Amino acid sequence: MPIKGFKLDSIVADGVGGPESGAISMIYAMTLHESGQDHYSIIVNQIGDTVNELIIKGPGKKLHINIRYPPVIDFENKPIKEKNVFRLEVIHQAMLRIQTEYKEYDRLKLETIKQSILEKNFNFEYFIKKFSHPKNKKLVAYISVNPQMHSFDYSLVSTLDGIQTCKIPIYKGLTNTYYLPMFFQKAKWHGEDKIVLTGKENIVETHVALVDKVVSYVNLTKYEKPPLFELMKAGMPKQAKEKHSLNWRDSFDKKVVEIHDQTDNLP
Repeated sequence: MPIKGFKLDSIVADGVGGPESGAISMIYAMTLHESGQDHYSIIVNQIGDTVNELIIKGPGKKLHINIRYPPVIDFENKPIKEKNVFRLEVIHQAMLRIQTEYKEYDRLKLETIKQSILEKNFNFEYFIKKFSHPKNKKLVAYISVNPQMHSFDYSLVSTLDGIQTCKIPIYKGLTNTYYLPMFFQKAKWHGEDKIVLTGKENIVETHVALVDKVVSYVNLTKYEKPPLFELMKAGMPKQAKEKHSLNWRDSFDKKVVEIHDQTDNLP
């Protein structure tokens, strides 16, 4: 995973920010890291005419850049590839401006990063968790993520002596990874053909049969379905989301719910 983070945002109508920008933000962060260019955590903010362009450093190893970049009319309804290309161009121009002030960044490498993302057509897969078998060290399972504009697609990938033996989809989540430890932090092997994933929240078990390529879920909550696990799924219908949100709130201590209400931090 990247040493530093990256985020694309906007404060203009038809802007490049919002949940859809999660994929390009992750892809760019990972590519910066792989290129040895993740010197700072960066927030790129697309602005309009009423806000000043600027680059602010701090706190710590953070950079915040406001960049005035003309929005695309009716951007929300453009094809996915067109959106991705435009978002990448906003990021690239922001990074070139940063490079003029922060010489840790290499202009040629920034150009190469942009080109490599375009060549792969924004299709990337990252291994973000590793679970080695306790007895057979040649057998390793990974959680991989394929960041898409409308979802982050998680899979369980198994390898034997470095060779991939199977890849099984396990979760289609919202466009970030912050909930990953809640559901998939730990793993327990059952023999060499089954692995059970659990998380810090201890609300669901994900059972993966590697040979049969079957995934099943064990609900550890008192509700019909584990509320948080359902809430973090991509494409959740509004009515179902409201139901799971109520159940999730109900699962908290009353004082904790009040705190969440005050901070408006519920999904």
